[in-house]
Amino acid sequence: MAKTFSLLVRAFQSKEGIAAFLTISLAVLGWTLSFFNIPSLITNGLIILGALIGGSLIFIGAAKGLLSKQMNVDELVTIALVASLVIGEYFSAALVAFMMLFGKVLEDFTAQRATVAIEELGTLLPDHATVRQKGEEKAIPVNNLKIQDIIIVRPGQRIPVDGTILSGEALVDQAALTGESIPVLKSMQQHVLAGSLVTEGALEIQVTALGEKTTLGAIAKIALEALEERANIVTIADKYARFVTPLILLVAAVTYLITHNIINAVAVLVVACPCVLVLATPTAIIAGIAGGARNGLLMRGGSRLEKAARINAIAFDKTGTITVGQVEVKEIIPFGKTSKEQVLLLAANAEYLSEHPVGRAIVAAAKKQGIKKFQSTEFRSFPGSGVKATVNKKDIAVGTVHLLKKLSISIPKAASRQLQEIVDAGNTGVFISENKKIIGIITVADVAKREAKQTVAHLKNAGIERVVMLSGDAFPIANSIAKKVRITEVYAPLLPQEKVAKIKQLQKEGYNVGMIGDGVNDAPALAVADVSITAGTGAADVSMHTADIVIMSGDLTKATESLLLSKATVQTIKQNLWIAGVWNVIAIGAAASGVLSPIASAFVHNVGSVFVVVNAARLVQWKNK
Repeated sequence: MAKTFSLLVRAFQSKEGIAAFLTISLAVLGWTLSFFNIPSLITNGLIILGALIGGSLIFIGAAKGLLSKQMNVDELVTIALVASLVIGEYFSAALVAFMMLFGKVLEDFTAQRATVAIEELGTLLPDHATVRQKGEEKAIPVNNLKIQDIIIVRPGQRIPVDGTILSGEALVDQAALTGESIPVLKSMQQHVLAGSLVTEGALEIQVTALGEKTTLGAIAKIALEALEERANIVTIADKYARFVTPLILLVAAVTYLITHNIINAVAVLVVACPCVLVLATPTAIIAGIAGGARNGLLMRGGSRLEKAARINAIAFDKTGTITVGQVEVKEIIPFGKTSKEQVLLLAANAEYLSEHPVGRAIVAAAKKQGIKKFQSTEFRSFPGSGVKATVNKKDIAVGTVHLLKKLSISIPKAASRQLQEIVDAGNTGVFISENKKIIGIITVADVAKREAKQTVAHLKNAGIERVVMLSGDAFPIANSIAKKVRITEVYAPLLPQEKVAKIKQLQKEGYNVGMIGDGVNDAPALAVADVSITAGTGAADVSMHTADIVIMSGDLTKATESLLLSKATVQTIKQNLWIAGVWNVIAIGAAASGVLSPIASAFVHNVGSVFVVVNAARLVQWKNK
């Protein structure tokens, strides 16, 4: 409550807030003094002064619109204000000025509430960090840390930097950054994010990013930039002011002609001031962006958010998006008298210097079997084909058919048939040869993310009409993963430009397409899609700065949340516009018939303004049910 009051005070410190405060204060003072036999020259003078102070900002806006030959909402408000002054409805004039300025203050208040919700991320960083230097630990200010410094974080402490774990194991709460509700177990060589809380265990971390360059800094920067985009959103009232203003003037004129009462006509002008329409769209978009940030979703501005609400087709990348992006050994198939253990041992020793994912998977599998030491000589890598090395004086090759042909190693028909069965099953197989004789095949495969199947189901339930997979892998491999996650429409193998063509084809068929990818090799497809979504791993990489929506936790289920939040925001905008329209029609009818005086009209219209702001503010606390 105290924070909300503080934000409201801050909103009133703007020029509009100060003018609104002076306007209503002078008007109320003049009105109050009128009950104490104070000369009307003084009481009316105070009220008129208040109206002119508040009206001056509105007059300037109207003048700018006329000079640029563009009608805006300020012109209609100016007409209502001047008309009230001319007929002696001074208090009504002051209220007209106040309600318009107060509406702007309410918009600023909503924006500040959203901004503070994002800026609070900065408070997650501690002021000091424990650094290990020359075997000793000492506390230093976080601002004095440098890249590659080694810090110690213990239970109950927040991690002040992005970094890589050198030693230790701990449960890390990343909820404030990624929206994950359950702490994640982190250990050696894994990446940790600034602002995360160590709940159990201790970590020794090497600094890789500081300050604004951390994921936390990137989140705050991108989210704040998105909020600033509200200034570029053309409000409904301004967009249609070219016919709204003449229409209201016509209604006021007809009211006068029918009733012969100028008071009723002015009441129509007062109650029809479009500040409710002015607030309907931007407040909802601001609150929607903030609600996304609180749920680990970065949405780069209102225009993207509005586009996301219209998405009815989703295209998935496979590797790193649907799958974990790390292959694992699934099966070891020995030939002849060679055992599975021997095949794995020889392959791992040959591969242990390799940087290829398949090589790393084979070495990891050997380590799980208890093999700790690896040794080979004359290591040679053949990019895209495999490796060759000498292990215990034996020539070992691990790789594809292409590699074996290059090394003049013959492949038995039985081994070829076995490999074809592996490929048909959607896996990858590599041959292992010893002294130019095939001794086995190791099958490796990327695995689908645990939440991928659930995500596809949720997207379909959320109204997505088509879900497709676009992959650069061979069709059997891509189709195998697609079946596991219940995607029935698969296109593979595709080059980056072919993925672009497929998305354009979907768009030509009338679909609004969202592309979910890793932001690296999918950059062209992400760029051409109506909305690009990246399921990040928390690293502040290029994809975070280019995608329309970034899922900070990498949890695919949040893709559905992002679309639902977008729809909720657009729905809120529509609700606000209906509220504004119905409220104005009823109020105009009441004003035209004399039920509402100019003063009552100002009060009634202000209630509508407050209602749309409160309705929009709900999105800041949005949660997927």
